Amino acid sequence: MRLLSLSLQGQYKGLKEQAFDFSDSQGQVIALVGPNGSGKSQLLELIGECFAFIERAQRRDFKVKNSLNFGFVLEYQTHEPSNHSVGNSGMVCGGPLAQCGGVINPKYKVALPISSKKLRVFVNKQSEWEEIPLESLQLPRVIGYSSGLNENLQRSFLKNANQIYKALNARSRRNKQLMRLQAEYRNRHDEESRERLPMLIQDVNERFLARYPHLFEEDLTQVGTGAEMLEYANPLGLRETYVSPSTHVYLDYDSAQLAIAALAILDDENLARALAGTTYNRPVKLVLEYDLKNWTIEEELTKDIKKFIGDAFPYNVKGLGRRTTDDEYELYELDFLRGTIELDLYDPDVKRNLKQSNIDSGLRMFERLYRIQQLGLKNLNAKMRRELNKDNYEGSIKKPLKAKLPLSVKELVLADEGGRTVCFDDLSDGEAQLLQILAITTLYRDEQTLFLYDEPETHLNPAWRTHFHGFLQQAMHTESPNSQVFLATHSPFMISSLKRENVFMFQRFEDGTIGYRHPSNETYGASFDVLIKEHFGLHSLISQSVVKEIREQLKQGDSHARQWIVEHLGKSPEKAYLMKRLDQ
Repeated sequence: MRLLSLSLQGQYKGLKEQAFDFSDSQGQVIALVGPNGSGKSQLLELIGECFAFIERAQRRDFKVKNSLNFGFVLEYQTHEPSNHSVGNSGMVCGGPLAQCGGVINPKYKVALPISSKKLRVFVNKQSEWEEIPLESLQLPRVIGYSSGLNENLQRSFLKNANQIYKALNARSRRNKQLMRLQAEYRNRHDEESRERLPMLIQDVNERFLARYPHLFEEDLTQVGTGAEMLEYANPLGLRETYVSPSTHVYLDYDSAQLAIAALAILDDENLARALAGTTYNRPVKLVLEYDLKNWTIEEELTKDIKKFIGDAFPYNVKGLGRRTTDDEYELYELDFLRGTIELDLYDPDVKRNLKQSNIDSGLRMFERLYRIQQLGLKNLNAKMRRELNKDNYEGSIKKPLKAKLPLSVKELVLADEGGRTVCFDDLSDGEAQLLQILAITTLYRDEQTLFLYDEPETHLNPAWRTHFHGFLQQAMHTESPNSQVFLATHSPFMISSLKRENVFMFQRFEDGTIGYRHPSNETYGASFDVLIKEHFGLHSLISQSVVKEIREQLKQGDSHARQWIVEHLGKSPEKAYLMKRLDQ
């Protein structure tokens, strides 16, 4: 997957009427650099908002309520044949994708005019753009991560996660209302009750169908064939729209541990290669805590929890609190509504169970766990959830860390090659950050994925920063064109790893608007001191407090200054330059 260009119509924060062309970039990594407040993160936010809106507009089970505060034209390319052929839903015979085998590595263009909620979608065929239905568009996965205090990147991700929460919440509320009716009338055998119960069930169904037509549809039965075929609606039942995971995944403290644990399904050789550079990189124990008591939980998610219980074996499951009542057991088929599941990843039987349950896919395991965890949006206050309902909301989002969740990681134990173990919570910030970035990259590298990383190497030591680009490439598979990384960075080490076409320099002007350009000189292989001076506004490579002190010493005469420099300054090009100048 490659994002080729993004044209902004109108204004998004400091970005205004700008076109970003990424088509000349080489490789898989694009770096956005510049001073603090120069707009790097805003471009990541804008990209996330565009793709999130496209998903909301495309999915039947999501709703678009408002137009965005801006318009855009987005072009991107997926690196696989399109899955369209004659007869597919939404296809027009003779249309651009209605051909056997589909379009190879299709290029898409998505346009949204300002103040509009209607997207126009095009595919490039024989160098010309031809319009196709929105449902025919192939969307990439979008993965977000931010290491700093600026949490605005996650806003677009939470908008779509909130749509899933609302859908599952609506389905759960309907099922609970029907269950209460069944329980209330279960032991009533009089004629009035037998007549009233179907009427009450029908009333519940009609109310939910009217309010959520994107989530429910009539339960129709077809009788007969051909011209004589008739359809009958069952008033006592509704069909539920399948709520699939969002294409948008945001990596935060809670989900990061799920991503790392899901790597246990990989074989040791692939795991070591993907996580090169980290020390404790083998997940050996995962303890999950589930809670079906205080959350919106529906049947499919309950099945996932029960499957993980089965994978761990019953003797590794511990109930918390009271046992379930007869009615609760009938609903959940669990002895406890809260409990812990210990997955011993050293145990070959547990590991085999996980592989079988998740079709040998760490990504599948992660997404099953992540989907349950997303119901934790209930923790957001009602006002914030209302704001997330607005497609054009651009305010700040604060998602609590280590919040109470329907599924949370109580303990994640990692081992090194020698068998030494450590808990994830005991890792240094740098070790944890590198591990979680490489983990999520590894899980999604073979998908059509766009990674939006805001300062992913903030906590790394200088040695790891010099290797970070290599670590990232190793996790991504350099030969695969399926994924692309956009990262905002202050690291000269990253810039030195990239061609100038892959580096975008940002700056904020006096009127508050933001501009960008490519570096004037080649950045690939440039020395760090040159990059720091040219692109980070530093005229000296030593501390500015030391520079100030040197100036004070120079005021007292060259001889005094020379003696002070000899006695007090460490080795540096600046010291050598000053000594040479004072000796002249």
